[in-house]
Amino acid sequence: MANLNERQLNLVQQLLSVRQTTASQLATQLMVSTKTIYHDLQVIEPVLAEHFITIKRQPRIGITLVGDLEEPQRLLRELQQQTAIPDNDHDRVTYILTQLLKTSDFITVGDLATQLFIGAKTIERNLQQLERQLAAQQMTLDHHPKRGIRLLASEQQKRQLLFRLLSTFWGEHWRVESGQKQNVVSYQELANNTLLPAALVKQLIAIVNQFVAQRELTISDYAFQSLVIHLAIAIQRVRDGNPIKVTHPAKPQIGQQQLTNATRLAKRLDQTFNVQLPVEEVSYIQIHLIAATAGGVHLEIDPQATPAFSELPTLLKDFGYDQELLVGLTVHLESAIKRLKVNATISNPFMASIKQNYTQAFDEGLNLARYYEQHEQIQMNDDEVAYLALHLEAFLERQRLVSDRLNVVIVCSTGLGSAQLLAAKVRKQFPQLKIVGVWSIQDLQQHKLTQVDLIISTIQLQVATIPTVIVSPLLESNEVQFVQQAIRQSTHQTHPVKRKILSMLSPNLVFAKRTLTSWQAVINLLGQQLVDQRLAKPGIVASALKRESLSYTSFGNYAVPHAEPDLIAQPRIVVCTLAKPIQWGEQQVSIIFFLAMTKHLTQAEIDEIFDDFYELVSNPHRLEILINSESDQDLYNQLIGVIEK
Repeated sequence: MANLNERQLNLVQQLLSVRQTTASQLATQLMVSTKTIYHDLQVIEPVLAEHFITIKRQPRIGITLVGDLEEPQRLLRELQQQTAIPDNDHDRVTYILTQLLKTSDFITVGDLATQLFIGAKTIERNLQQLERQLAAQQMTLDHHPKRGIRLLASEQQKRQLLFRLLSTFWGEHWRVESGQKQNVVSYQELANNTLLPAALVKQLIAIVNQFVAQRELTISDYAFQSLVIHLAIAIQRVRDGNPIKVTHPAKPQIGQQQLTNATRLAKRLDQTFNVQLPVEEVSYIQIHLIAATAGGVHLEIDPQATPAFSELPTLLKDFGYDQELLVGLTVHLESAIKRLKVNATISNPFMASIKQNYTQAFDEGLNLARYYEQHEQIQMNDDEVAYLALHLEAFLERQRLVSDRLNVVIVCSTGLGSAQLLAAKVRKQFPQLKIVGVWSIQDLQQHKLTQVDLIISTIQLQVATIPTVIVSPLLESNEVQFVQQAIRQSTHQTHPVKRKILSMLSPNLVFAKRTLTSWQAVINLLGQQLVDQRLAKPGIVASALKRESLSYTSFGNYAVPHAEPDLIAQPRIVVCTLAKPIQWGEQQVSIIFFLAMTKHLTQAEIDEIFDDFYELVSNPHRLEILINSESDQDLYNQLIGVIEK
């Protein structure tokens, strides 16, 4: 059976998500030609046939899947597992790293090219990408002209790499089956690779489950996952002759914490797997048990009564907060600080995505992290900051949900009982509506309507500036459609397309094909332009450089540097493309968007700007158009064009 590449898997997913479509629509969605779509349909047709699904093509009607379509997610998982050959840079880099971690010997470029059915030049490019990633973690590759390449890293560093790789795959391979007494959760397979034997992991899951129950430990799902993966790596590495040879640096601080449990668990592992874990390995198990049990914090907590977190309202004063955010951060930080006091960091497999997509929340997470680093004498890396960002983004999402609700008035003259019945039906049918009043005609005459978005009335009436829908007190099924239509109209009027991002672009803040050799030089140029045009204060360059030193803002071939909003006089986006890509963190960057955001922007405006911005940068074809622009004016025109599409 043919292996499907990533594009073909995306095509299958598109076909499964709609009842009917066309080759033209698919080409637009996948950003390829219709010729490519027809070619891919021929490739996937025999693959789907093995799953009793056929592709039905009807001229002037479209393309439809016919057959066993009841479990589309299961089908996609099976197809992904059958696709073994990486066909993009990211997956090839992961594959190469996996091979290097499996051996201490050299691997030749020719061998990798043969395994991946790709040219040597592509492998060389992927090795450069891998080296940039390793350099950020103080590791490198050893190049030998005849023998090939190998990974230069300590045993501890190799285990950290293994942990990150395996943590990323963990969540995709579980099955829940209904049982008589309780649901049974079983583990399917750690990952589609040979880093660890699946049988070893399954045994460890059972052992750790039993151990946690016997010792009455309280640990989270993620802590359980981390502990199992760490133990599996330790056992496999010791078996292969690669034990940890140095005591954990935090050993003096941790004393006897969880030592008894670590010793008992190590003894159980020795008996089960016939492997002698040295004292140094037991120290690492002790660290992971401390980290795993650090999450046992009571959820009914008052942040104000917790000394370490009484500052949270002050720290979040400009960002905003609610009680749910304060409680969530308090619970998380109590656990995190306890872990980090003994250098027990945890991996966040979604860190890069969080950092890229939740810019505002990640920046605020950095601010919180710097505060607690200073006051608690700990170090919080990007993985830890990303967990803080999730709590902060959840708060922003709650605020959006509240602000997006329409204010509705119920007007009824048939009596309070029927009016309340209609209000109850509206609340049940339309949770997106906020009923701000149940009024009579007299009430309607007395109240101001400035904050009302929609009127639902049992009386024939017309209000000049507010959409009104007439219904019966019982809100019959056909009247529900009228309300839905009125909601759509009100939403459009309340939230018109403003394109705030367009007002932030200016022809004299767009620079094409500049010859710059470092990210510091780029920030200096763009920040100084804002100062020269009196759009920002002189401290903006230093602020942006400081922010970049905390965590790089480069993603793929673009970067998004920014500075403190206090330093910005007017919101602007400065855009610059480069004659040649430059190294920016782990990435090779060709286009830069300097975001100058003021404190006076509302959250709705910020959301709108970022929505438009992410739509732009998530389209590689549009970014390539901008990068290829030859002049400043051409770049500005292309920018306006791709945003308005």
